[in-house]
Amino acid sequence: MAKHEIDRAYGVTKAAVYVGIHRSTFSRWIRSGVAPAPDGATPNGDLRWHRSTLDRFLRDKLSPRVA
Repeated sequence: MAKHEIDRAYGVTKAAVYVGIHRSTFSRWIRSGVAPAPDGATPNGDLRWHRSTLDRFLRDKLSPRVA
């Protein structure tokens, strides 16, 4: 996989699709702190997440917790 694909930044809608949830759910998760903090924003304020951040979030959410 090319480096630019690994580091690709997704907006809210595409990040939600990548995670496999509805945009409104992802937005709610952002507000409540469930979703990872954005990696940055565009000049007009649109939030962005790197693919690697979303992959880490999914891995952490899906991995079993050991007590």
